[in-house]
Amino acid sequence: MLGLGDGHYDLRSNGGGIAVSGEVTLHADRLYVQVSQPALGADSGILFRRCEGRRDYVGGVNNFASLDLLHRPVELASRIKLAGLA
Repeated sequence: MLGLGDGHYDLRSNGGGIAVSGEVTLHADRLYVQVSQPALGADSGILFRRCEGRRDYVGGVNNFASLDLLHRPVELASRIKLAGLA
């Protein structure tokens, strides 16, 4: 859906704890996507932005999407593409 082939991205997870949910991160050469359960609700649980390489953890402008889009991956991929990130 995003055109990322094997070996063209890293997939990481950080376990949560008592006060945080943890997160899952997809980090490619030009795309950074992070999914977590935010404290303020699910409307901003997916963060995506442009990055300059897999060591860029700051990246460009943050874009947010609802966690509900995880049930509709084609729509999520379309939003990422519409933002010019894939």
